[in-house]
Amino acid sequence: APGRPEPVRKLGAAWVSQKKLDEAIGLYQKALIRFPNDAAIYRQLGKAQTGKRQFDDAVASLQRSIELNPYDGNTRVDLAIAYFDKQDYGKIREQIEKAAQLDPRNYDLFMSLAAMCTMTRNLDDAYIYFRIASNIRTDAPEPCSDVGVVLTQQSINFWKKGQPQIAKAKIKAAIVYFHRALELKPDFENATNNLKTALLIQDKVLDTAPPATRPISLGP
Repeated sequence: APGRPEPVRKLGAAWVSQKKLDEAIGLYQKALIRFPNDAAIYRQLGKAQTGKRQFDDAVASLQRSIELNPYDGNTRVDLAIAYFDKQDYGKIREQIEKAAQLDPRNYDLFMSLAAMCTMTRNLDDAYIYFRIASNIRTDAPEPCSDVGVVLTQQSINFWKKGQPQIAKAKIKAAIVYFHRALELKPDFENATNNLKTALLIQDKVLDTAPPATRPISLGP
């Protein structure tokens, strides 16, 4: 219908699914002349621009969509993805946090936010967000294992600082979380490997003096 934006959105989405991103971008840009306040078209344009690695344009389009519809958490996730490709981690976290506030029971959002904190070495916040995710999805083993990984890294950090009692408490808690993950998914290979690492650290590392220079890594 000439006066409705829905056919444009549908056709553009079909083109994007067919990897016809240039055609979709052109369609959306022309449509916005007729529908300049359509948040959904701006969002679809931004996602297509991200697909073409036109990140500055994508950010502008997605920001405009949010201005028109500030309560759409999904668009904020799309904006975070555009910022991720620009490696702007501060803005990534800001958008995911806002999306999580809009949808506080969204498991994927909190997992993404926790992963972002891990990437930026903010382990305290990563621990909190993985815990929230595990409370949302009590049947999911992944956040339990991820909490264990964070606690293991924190244990190593405290050991390096010469605080072995805190380090031992952290590794003990990590082992509990890895066991919980394996209770939920007995064949969970990552949790199995992480548990072995944690037990090795508990038995062989934490009672020794930390080296001055040699780092310890959890591995992949």
